[in-house]
Amino acid sequence: MVKVLLATHGQLAAGLVNSAKMLIGDFENVDYISFHEEMGIDQLNDVFEEKVFDISEEKQYLILCDIIGGSPFNVASKFSFENPNVAVFYGINLPLLIEAIMHSKDKNLKEVVEELLKINKDTIGLSAI
Repeated sequence: MVKVLLATHGQLAAGLVNSAKMLIGDFENVDYISFHEEMGIDQLNDVFEEKVFDISEEKQYLILCDIIGGSPFNVASKFSFENPNVAVFYGINLPLLIEAIMHSKDKNLKEVVEELLKINKDTIGLSAI
């Protein structure tokens, strides 16, 4: 099972989850962490440890963050460095989240990561200048 966890600054993660529900309906195995001004790094780390636990081949995690080098990304990366059953993406957007949700239902982490890497460049584009 691949659990999808969003970790962003402010309310971006909550907004993305709510928007995804509006578009594709209810889903399981998705959670989020909202890093806010009153929260320090130690507190953020504690929240991650509550949400990312019992990591194994049967319980894998895909963590989707907003900004490379931001606090949510930095804390999340610690988990991926320590365990091959955790993958961290940055630059989350709604199309990428929907793809992650859809693929996490029936694929393992490696397969989900491969799918997201394939479609990632198609989740942002320019219509006109």
